[in-house]
Amino acid sequence: MQKNTSEITKTKQLATTNQTNISKNTDGINTNRTNIQNNSDRIDNIDTSNKAYVDNKFNQLQTDIYHVRKRADAGTASAMAMTQIAAPLNGYKYNIGMGIGSYGNQAATAIGAKFRVDQDMTIGVTSSYDSQHDFGASVGTNWSFN
Repeated sequence: MQKNTSEITKTKQLATTNQTNISKNTDGINTNRTNIQNNSDRIDNIDTSNKAYVDNKFNQLQTDIYHVRKRADAGTASAMAMTQIAAPLNGYKYNIGMGIGSYGNQAATAIGAKFRVDQDMTIGVTSSYDSQHDFGASVGTNWSFN
């Protein structure tokens, strides 16, 4: 009987120890649950901040691309306008010309002068102004031969 009483006492002590350990584990689980929720909230805030940053940079990039496209179209219109200034006709030494170009939704005007140095060589200079308020200039020469 005394042996049983001793065993019962040990069992009660073990049960009390287990209950204490279970209580500590429960407290740890609750602390971890709170930490996980806090981390989740922080991650959500970081995600929101990152999304806003990326959205802002994307919008800036779209704006930059739009402006580059307008300038490229205006530059193309300038080049097209400049090509419309021809060399002097046969029998003439000098000419002055004007050209107009349009590309996309942009436009340009060009003015230029060319002169025939001799029967085989022509020199020219042209300038342009486009709808993006940019100036362009070109100088060139060409030789004709058989």
